[in-house]
Amino acid sequence: FSELGQHDLAIAQHKQAREILAKVDNRNLLGKACGNLANCYKHLGHIDLAITMFDEFQMISDELGNRADQGATYTNMGCCYQAKGLVEKAITLYEQGLAIAEEVNNRRGQIIACTNLGSIYSELYQVDKAVGLHERARAIAVEVGDRAQQGVACKNLGSCYIKWGRYTAAIGVLEQGRTMLEEVERNVGAHDDRLVSLFEQQQLTYQVLQ
Repeated sequence: FSELGQHDLAIAQHKQAREILAKVDNRNLLGKACGNLANCYKHLGHIDLAITMFDEFQMISDELGNRADQGATYTNMGCCYQAKGLVEKAITLYEQGLAIAEEVNNRRGQIIACTNLGSIYSELYQVDKAVGLHERARAIAVEVGDRAQQGVACKNLGSCYIKWGRYTAAIGVLEQGRTMLEEVERNVGAHDDRLVSLFEQQQLTYQVLQ
């Protein structure tokens, strides 16, 4: 249901699953249910509820020693604290998520953590740091063949170049990003909810280029 955009239905299902898994004491799947529930709350803007569920997922991941889940949860919690305006807390969580993603060789996790860190540093006008992180995200996305994340990285780099006043370079990289994201849209489908966040980011590309 989450992938179809029916988040209220997804929340009801994840809550039910969480209750059942808590009763049978399946800690691994209980953690996953908490993470799924947290992501639904985050998507709907219920940030405090999302943090509560991510905290529970983190506690279970720590208990089980699941490093991949620990890293992903740190990054997701970073998004929540960034949404609350707690930037330093978000940076710390993103850095923890990135460190674990590197430790377990989670390439997608590295892309996401670098992208989120880069976006924060761009907002803080620490553009050198932001560019380095977005370039790293793009390089990993190229390595794993993730065209969507390549497009997002190009968009983010374009935003940084604009802050530097390098408008010609910005237009070039933003065009690359737009082309890649349009390609993903054609291949996956314009109404696929998994692309919502990507195309929300793409809006800046269109605004700058038009």
